[in-house]
Amino acid sequence: MTGADRLGDPGRSALRRLRTTQRIVPQQAREQNRTLLLQTVFAEGPLSRAELARRSGISAVSVSDLAGELVESGLLVETGTQRHSGAGKPAVLLSVREDAFRIVALHLSDAVRFIGVVTDLRGTVLHRASVPIDGRVGEEAIEALLGLAQQLVDAAEGPVLGIGIGTPGIVVDRRIVRRADVRRWFDLDLAARVTERLGLPAYIENDGNAAALGMYTHDPEGRASLLGILLTYGVGAGLIVGGALVEGDRFAAGEIGHLSVQPDGPLCDCGRRGCLQRLVDTARVRERLAAVPEQERDGVLAEAGAVLGTAIAPMLAVTGVGSVFVSGPDDVVTGTFLGACRDAVRARVQPSGEDELVVEAVHDIEDLVLVGVSALVLEARLGLA
Repeated sequence: MTGADRLGDPGRSALRRLRTTQRIVPQQAREQNRTLLLQTVFAEGPLSRAELARRSGISAVSVSDLAGELVESGLLVETGTQRHSGAGKPAVLLSVREDAFRIVALHLSDAVRFIGVVTDLRGTVLHRASVPIDGRVGEEAIEALLGLAQQLVDAAEGPVLGIGIGTPGIVVDRRIVRRADVRRWFDLDLAARVTERLGLPAYIENDGNAAALGMYTHDPEGRASLLGILLTYGVGAGLIVGGALVEGDRFAAGEIGHLSVQPDGPLCDCGRRGCLQRLVDTARVRERLAAVPEQERDGVLAEAGAVLGTAIAPMLAVTGVGSVFVSGPDDVVTGTFLGACRDAVRARVQPSGEDELVVEAVHDIEDLVLVGVSALVLEARLGLA
């Protein structure tokens, strides 16, 4: 992912939705049909009304009514006519109006700055901004992110659909940061604080989950299941199985940083020894790299990669997930680190069928998280992702 002009892969315009298990009740039928039409045009358009009816299974009368409503609302726009060689009037084509709304997305997991973007509905970046953290935690850190969010909203030059935020820590109901030690946030209703200040709906997600959503949304292979590992200010994971994000009973799925993998290892800030975060966090790895001669650097990277692979192997064995994507800075997530991680996983997990387990690196961590939280806004507000 380059992030230069569009979040995610610019060649892939059809974004995938996570699977939902919510039941449809009769009184919601019209709203869900409206969402289905919007999803279909978003993924496959431009389309005529007749083609929309065929592809969606909704009656032509209902499609005409709902399409008119979506055009009137500004979400759909008529973009020319279908090529036509027979008699009769050519069909008018409908497309999503990509500039109908803006989305503001924030990434709070960097060690030195908060990062944000304004995008259109397709993820095209219209504005980027950041603010230094300068060691701020607690209320001061909240004020810094609110200031950045306000700056982005002011730069949006159009109606803002919502604000998506990826943050370290345990996030409950996409609203409350239950615990984020690095920011000293505890039981913080961050969504409420953002909405109170800016008057816009806000959706909060753990950074590892948000990165996994970004990977899933723009995966060119269209994998239904994957494990995303985020190596930034700590160690996080996001797990998607069968198109559904795994959050866990206490919304703590993926919080693997304090998984103890070496009982006699170095002492961690949490009081235990050998925590994954203490061993493969990029800041710690860089410290060890700086302390050894050049010829020993590959050994440091291989050791850290093997530790990560050993830690995540049971997750793959239990879930049956066969694809792992590791995102982190290029000076750490190198061929040596990644190769050792891959070898450790494959030595411990039996592949299902003929396919080998995939362990790959992905880059542009900032955009992965921003893609993920933008998808949350699209899903929550328009039923799109």
